[in-house]
Amino acid sequence: MFFKNNSFLKTNNLKSFFRENSDILFLNSSFCFKNCYYAEKFFKFSNFYNIYSRFSNPTINIMEKKIAFFEKSRYCISFSSGMSAIVSLFINFLFSGNIFYTSIDLFGSTLNFFSNVLYKFNIIAIFINFFNINFFYYDIFFIKLFFIETPSNPLLKLFDIYIISYISLKYDILFIVDNTFSSSVLQNPIIYNINFVVHSCTKFFDGQGRVLGGVVLTNNYFLFLNIFSFLRFSGFSISSFNAWIIFKSLEHLFIRMKNQIYNLYIFLRIFKYNLFILKIFYAGNLNYFNYKILNFQQVFINSIFSFLIKGSTLEMMRINSWKIVDNIFFLNTANLGDISTLITNCSTTTHISLSFLEKIFLNINDPLLRVSLGLEDVFDLYCSLSFVFNNI
Repeated sequence: MFFKNNSFLKTNNLKSFFRENSDILFLNSSFCFKNCYYAEKFFKFSNFYNIYSRFSNPTINIMEKKIAFFEKSRYCISFSSGMSAIVSLFINFLFSGNIFYTSIDLFGSTLNFFSNVLYKFNIIAIFINFFNINFFYYDIFFIKLFFIETPSNPLLKLFDIYIISYISLKYDILFIVDNTFSSSVLQNPIIYNINFVVHSCTKFFDGQGRVLGGVVLTNNYFLFLNIFSFLRFSGFSISSFNAWIIFKSLEHLFIRMKNQIYNLYIFLRIFKYNLFILKIFYAGNLNYFNYKILNFQQVFINSIFSFLIKGSTLEMMRINSWKIVDNIFFLNTANLGDISTLITNCSTTTHISLSFLEKIFLNINDPLLRVSLGLEDVFDLYCSLSFVFNNI
C-alpha cells in the first residue's frame, strides 16, 4: 500500500516545454484569459479553471491531488495553516446559537479558539468525555458537530473514531477529526465515513520546520463545494511556494515516519527505566481504553511521547523540567514531526492560555515535557538526555 502511494507521489504531473524533472512551481497571482468569452466561462465554472491564486493554482492543485490520493479521499482543500482550516470549518458550518461536542484533550490554540473566539459568536463548545458514549446522548438533538483530535496533544490519548462516527451518522451530526499527530501512514479516519479530516501540513507532511500549511479532506462533494466557496472569498489559501515545498516532502513521508517510529520504539525501551521519570505518556500505553483502538484503528504508535519529571515539590519538578529543556541539545520549540528531535514544556508554551484549574484537570502540569523524536541516532539522543538528568 505504501509503495503504491509513494510511487504516485513521485510522479510528475505537469511537464513544460523544458521537460523538468521536478514538478513545476507556479508563482502566479492570477492567470490570463484567451478572450472575454473564456473569461465569462471560467468565472462561471471557477472550480475547474485557474483564475486567481487565492483559490486556484496548478501547484496547489497538484499538492491537493497527491494528499487526497495519499489519504484515500476524493477531495482535498488546502489552507494557509492547520488553524485556518479549523477556523474555516467552524465559521462556515456553525451559526449563532449552535452547540457542538468536543474533547478537552486538544491543542492549545484550538482550545483557545473554542473558548475565547467562538464564544463571541454565541457558538458554544461543550467539553465531554469521549471515552463514555453515554455522554453523547445528553441533548444530542441540539448538537450540530463533533470535533476530536486523536491522538491528542500532548498526552497522546486515543478516541474510538468508529463509535463516534456511527453516532454522528445516526443523528446527522457533522463529524471532524484532527489527524495531525498520525497522518494516513498510521491512521486513516476518512474510511469511517468522517465528514472532514483536518491536517496541519506544518507537522509531519513538511517534516523539516520550513513552511506553514493545512488541508481539509472529505468524500462528500457538496461539503467540498461548501468549504471551497468559503475559501474563495475568505483568503485563507496557502501560497503556491508553500504547497510546492509540502508536496515535495510527501515523497519521503513514509520513510521519515518509519525511522522516527523505530527511534521512539528503541528509545522508550531504554528510557522507561530512568529513575527521574514519574510517568510516560505515549500512544502505545496499552490501558483499557487504548488497547482496542491502537490495534484496530492505528497501524502503529507515532513518534511523539510526553513524560513527567520527579521532584520533592511541585516547584522542584518545574525547575528540573526547565533545566532539562535548557541544557539538552534537542531543539526547544513548540512544533513537532520534524526530522530533528524537538522538546517543549507544554504548560508554558502550547497550553499557556489555559487556567491553572484547567491544566490540573488535563494533567498538563509544569513538569510535563513533550518530545518529538527525529532521525538522529537513537543512542546519541539517549546519552544526551541521560547527561542532562545527571546534572539536575
